[in-house]
Amino acid sequence: MDFKPCEIESSKTKTKLLRLRIKGSSLQVDAQCKKDGRKWVGFCMAYKHKIPEDREAYLIDFRNQKTEGKNLIFSAVIDLDSFPFRSANWSLYLAYEEDGKLYGCKMTRDKGRQRKFKDFLFDDCHTRGDYVIFPYYTKSGNVNIRYREKNRYDGNDRKFKEIVARAVYAVRRGHYDRKNIYLVHEKRCNKAQDNGYYLFMHAMENDTEKKMGASIYYVIEKDAPDYNKIRQYDKNVIDFMSIKYMIYLLACKALISSESRNHAYVWQTRESIIAPCIEKKKHVFLQHGILALKQLGSQFFAKNMKSQLVTVSSRREADIVRDYLGYDESAIVDTGYARFDALEDVSSNYKEILLMPTFRPWVFGVERDVFVKSDYYDRYMEFINAPRLSQLLVENGITLNLYQHPSISEHTDAFHSNCPNVRIVYNGEVPLDELMMRCSLLITDYSSIVWDVLYMGKPTVFYQYDRERYDDVWGSYIDLETELPGENATDCDTLIDLVASYIDSGFKMNEAYEPMRKVYYSHLDRDNCKRIWEEIIRKN
Repeated sequence: MDFKPCEIESSKTKTKLLRLRIKGSSLQVDAQCKKDGRKWVGFCMAYKHKIPEDREAYLIDFRNQKTEGKNLIFSAVIDLDSFPFRSANWSLYLAYEEDGKLYGCKMTRDKGRQRKFKDFLFDDCHTRGDYVIFPYYTKSGNVNIRYREKNRYDGNDRKFKEIVARAVYAVRRGHYDRKNIYLVHEKRCNKAQDNGYYLFMHAMENDTEKKMGASIYYVIEKDAPDYNKIRQYDKNVIDFMSIKYMIYLLACKALISSESRNHAYVWQTRESIIAPCIEKKKHVFLQHGILALKQLGSQFFAKNMKSQLVTVSSRREADIVRDYLGYDESAIVDTGYARFDALEDVSSNYKEILLMPTFRPWVFGVERDVFVKSDYYDRYMEFINAPRLSQLLVENGITLNLYQHPSISEHTDAFHSNCPNVRIVYNGEVPLDELMMRCSLLITDYSSIVWDVLYMGKPTVFYQYDRERYDDVWGSYIDLETELPGENATDCDTLIDLVASYIDSGFKMNEAYEPMRKVYYSHLDRDNCKRIWEEIIRKN
């Protein structure tokens, strides 16, 4: 099958999806549009990456086309085994040509069909090696094709659990509703390190359930590395994707999380009769990090998140949540972040520097051979293998811990250093909060963990060698030239100079950055969790 690379622009013209079916390795698609004189040329599969140069689109010829009254009907068969997928969500369009350009029209299916039980039982899916390919539909009914790695929840046992959970809840709904259930979770329900974990811990240790007349549970995968951290509260811990969890999810009054509510279920799930209920639940958004260095995508806007409460750390951050994310002032609570209550500077017991860059979209989801050719990889390999850095670390008995962002942790083993004092830390090996409390100095670029470190009064050095590109792709809410709480380096030698300077000063934070603590934190009293629960109770 011939897939022709192309460039495609979006069109506001709507077309109708008549059929989308996966049979074997073939995706069969039929679409209908009005006969309006346009030159329709084929279907198009497009990967619309935020980085223009990383976008891909392929034109697929029609197999058949015919006229029915005032409508045109187009059909195609796409060979899924030969299509050049990358791990991403692909948009499927009906394409027409005009003035030498290609335009893609979204295809919408009847909303009334979106959640039919038969779609759940017989969902279209094709397995290609370690990956699955299946269609999914947006809230407005637009069709997309998802290509992702298989996970443990792709089998029919998940469907069986969902059917049982729905049946049990239908029979005993009154019993479960009276429990007044609140579910707390973190990213993909496989961690206990962030704001959700610390808020849950506070509830367990301060009799919050009794005060609320509620049942509060923490959701986590049973084999997650962090599971042992919360085993002492076993009665209030629910195994992610168990039947019990599905029942409690149907019954819960609210979801409380440091990520979007979609992390409460299988990430990028196939057809489900449980997952749609998540959209109807009240949501308390604890946030992951102080909003400053990286602008959030539209999925975090108020109109999409629909959170009833959003916690912030300062009046400055509250203004960002209101002005940029679109939340009403009544939903924003200046409580401080839950995890800040547990931060404790223990660096005097260690001699460590934490190096944690954030991820870039241009190195996310790429194959290893692409990753190791990236500027990102070259820059950090240059730094951790610099002879002068090695000399500084060895002579002063300091360990530098390199910790990769979870989104690119699959490439952690690509990093190596000749210096015995450089340690490559794998995701889950040591909790990130522990590394932050142990470090005397943080080296980062745009990661929000800078605010945890600043909260403890410890210095940060920024390595923003690609600021211009970062600004173009992500953007920030602060002026990166004048409002960073630390010095900035754009090359390896300057970065090492700054590290040497902080070693010489005994890692004392530059006095020029001390006033910023009052700007970015309204509270430094370790009562953030208490304030958050009080707001949840007040909002009921």
